[in-house]
Amino acid sequence: MKENLLWVRRFDTVEELRRALHAFKDAYNRRWILQRHGYRTPAQVRADQTAPPMAA
Repeated sequence: MKENLLWVRRFDTVEELRRALHAFKDAYNRRWILQRHGYRTPAQVRADQTAPPMAA
């Protein structure tokens, strides 16, 4: 996060920083594909983990 947000932008207010952090978190969870998750996004992994089990 430091390399992708905090070191490349300057924030004038704490509120501006808060909004940027929330936007970064949202982008990370929805768009970043991670190897450790089998090349899926964190949102996809979370959806799989919280989905109700399939009936047999």
